[in-house]
Amino acid sequence: MLLLAYLRLGILAFTAVSLSLAADRMDSHHLYIHGRPRQVVTYDELSRGSFHPDTGLHPLTLGDGLLLYQAHKTRVFHKGIPIHFRHSDRGYNLDKLQRGFADFGEIHLLEDPKDPSKTLTISKDANEQVVTRQAERAVHDHAVQIRTVQQKYGDLAAITAYGFKFDPVPKKKWLLFTKTRPVPEWEDVRNAVPVPRDMPIEDARARIDAQRFLKFSASDDGSAFGIRLLKDGTQQVQHFASELAVFLPH
Repeated sequence: MLLLAYLRLGILAFTAVSLSLAADRMDSHHLYIHGRPRQVVTYDELSRGSFHPDTGLHPLTLGDGLLLYQAHKTRVFHKGIPIHFRHSDRGYNLDKLQRGFADFGEIHLLEDPKDPSKTLTISKDANEQVVTRQAERAVHDHAVQIRTVQQKYGDLAAITAYGFKFDPVPKKKWLLFTKTRPVPEWEDVRNAVPVPRDMPIEDARARIDAQRFLKFSASDDGSAFGIRLLKDGTQQVQHFASELAVFLPH
């Protein structure tokens, strides 16, 4: 009887430890299903504060800038902070959220373009604790603007316009003078030949880096979307509808 009692106590203790470990797993940097890390996390889970950083990821910002670019070359940004859209109907890609948070220390998520209250910002407070909050309205509006460009002109247009900034315009020396290439005129951008939507991102970046502008066209109404580079490499965008140009600041 005494042995049976010890066995029962052992089973209860094992069960308690197992439940505790399961709870720890649900509260760790991954969300688990049947003991395996899940690749997609929902908005509801994120809004409840379930995101926890993967402490095993080292920031690429501390290493080679090329590695940082390769990891986020298809990402769009708001003032240097990555914006994440839904990976699928199920939610957001958890690995990409982890990578973005590790490298930039903050991420934005757009859930519903029509509801600013559902755009989230995940960052750290002064005590290095993760904080999930409603994003500022400027973040939501910018994310919606990017999403609109993506849907109308394609992923390449959105990534080129709102992704990593470009190199500053090269300076040329002539005798005692230093000259820089002028910023392209919007009229030249509007009259340019649109680039294919399926152009590789590296080719698109190389072309705009060389000529300092690109133009994309919509397939439905003939409108166009132009990007030009300022002297410091910052992108500036403009929408062209027929013969009318409506300026939208980057």
